[in-house]
Amino acid sequence: PVTDEIITVGSNFREAAHSLAANVKCFDNNVVLGEYLTLNTLRDRTILLKGSRGIALEKIIEKL
Repeated sequence: PVTDEIITVGSNFREAAHSLAANVKCFDNNVVLGEYLTLNTLRDRTILLKGSRGIALEKIIEKL
């Protein structure tokens, strides 16, 4: 079974994520997230990708 998971990028989101009672993975930047996604594909999932222009999450779309 697929469980809910939140993935955050950046220090501001890391701080916010620690207050959540959920399954959270935090990454320092989109490069580290991209490396994680290369090794851990997110198949059969619904994904909401939200970020600021500064984080540049569009660069990891190909890893999804």
